[in-house]
Amino acid sequence: MRQQAAMQAGARPGPREMRPRPVKARRPPQARLALLQGAALLALAARRSTSAAIALGNIGAALIWSGCSGEVRRPLRLLGAATGASFGALDLRRGRVASGIAHLALAAAWAGVEVAERARKRRPPEAAFA
Repeated sequence: MRQQAAMQAGARPGPREMRPRPVKARRPPQARLALLQGAALLALAARRSTSAAIALGNIGAALIWSGCSGEVRRPLRLLGAATGASFGALDLRRGRVASGIAHLALAAAWAGVEVAERARKRRPPEAAFA
């Protein structure tokens, strides 16, 4: 009774009476990595010849699309890792050390994401009742 009177008088509700804050949705690591590499490939496509730019643009767009949806399937992860490794090797061969290391780091990140997901799938499910 007192609570209702306090609420009607304009008093603010206490922390236990307030609604909880909504949960913030975070993209999984695969999706964030796909967005990063997709943006990098689109930027790289702007500096290439026409046929290479089209190919890089398509790969970058596919990675960005899957990153925005939050669901990056295994074939697309393999495509991202292979693209990063091949461009890293090409850049290192041409003497572009910083770009080569960045691409190789993306390829290594894809491998790390794959290992983490496999470990997560092997983990036993949590007990429903303790």
